[in-house]
Amino acid sequence: AFQNSNDIRYVNHCSGTHKDNNLGLQFQIDVLMAIAAVTPKGVKQHMLTMPPDNLDMLEDLKKAGLHTVNFALEVFDKKKFEVICKGKHTLYGRNKFFEAFKNAVSVFGKGNSYCNFVGGLEPVESMIEGFEYLASIGVVPSINVFHPDPQSAFHDRKPPTINYLLRMARAQGKIYQKNKFKPIYPVGGTRNSLDTEVWRGFFN
Repeated sequence: AFQNSNDIRYVNHCSGTHKDNNLGLQFQIDVLMAIAAVTPKGVKQHMLTMPPDNLDMLEDLKKAGLHTVNFALEVFDKKKFEVICKGKHTLYGRNKFFEAFKNAVSVFGKGNSYCNFVGGLEPVESMIEGFEYLASIGVVPSINVFHPDPQSAFHDRKPPTINYLLRMARAQGKIYQKNKFKPIYPVGGTRNSLDTEVWRGFFN
């Protein structure tokens, strides 16, 4: 890819979740090191992953060449997290996620650690509460908009309304402005996220 294109700005590392969180992250570190070794200067390495049980491994991620990291909490509301994110609730736990976020900020710095939310799975009010708490510890809220996938557990759940999305985007925009946060991809954006458009002020 680097040989065929000179305008690549980001490499996004994203994988499934291993039942051993440390081993799963070590696999990703190995891949990251291999890719970082051939990545031109100026290209940002980003990773969406489950946090490890051994939080010292976050230092290994940075040494391997990672610039920004994202842990997907999905929903902030405690009860909804337990129901919607059963695997993360039972195998890692909501409180450990917050511990991992704090450690990530200490390793990568304020504004370089992200928490992924899924817009539409919880009330806007609890999502905003999550934005504010995470921003207070230096974590940037990132949002993917819920869409019902065929054959998924939520295949018959309705996507969020326009009003929900506007309230969500405006609240996220205020958090970005107040804390001088940037989205993961300042240029280009992604297909199912409004982060870049929010940061550019489209919802002010």
